[in-house]
Amino acid sequence: MRILIALLGMAGLSVAPGFAQEVELLNAPAAAGTASSFVFGEGAPPVAAVFAVAPQRLERQRSSALGVDDWLLLGAAAPLRYFDYRSTVEALSEPARFHEAELPSALVHNHAGFAGFEAGTVVANYYVYRILARHHHRTVARWGQVINLGALWWSVGHNYRLLSEDAGQR
Repeated sequence: MRILIALLGMAGLSVAPGFAQEVELLNAPAAAGTASSFVFGEGAPPVAAVFAVAPQRLERQRSSALGVDDWLLLGAAAPLRYFDYRSTVEALSEPARFHEAELPSALVHNHAGFAGFEAGTVVANYYVYRILARHHHRTVARWGQVINLGALWWSVGHNYRLLSEDAGQR
């Protein structure tokens, strides 16, 4: 039910700018110096006046600059990557109890290489987000970032849960 309400809300928000542009076009003043093909009298219907006005393009130029919400999404990735690094290194300090399930062992056991990998993913994430935003795919960039943060949050939480369970068993 929540998903349905969220989808209806997003659909409403995506349609609202179109209605606003239509109202602005109807209320727009006639352009000076335009030659109208209609001759209006006192009894002319108001719809005819709309066709006499030269159409105006009401496109908004979207800025490719990142806003506050974009920076919040991007900024959340760096601390999560740091916590992923710390929890993985802490877990791998006891190889009898823990092992890395996703990444190659050679990468994880090399601390400098693993830290470089985590930092590289933060930088790559930033550049992919910027490229998508520059090419007017900001929604795709945001959804990709949300999915990335969710998967990373789960991974970090899983690591710390296993570490806390192990500390409780000692």
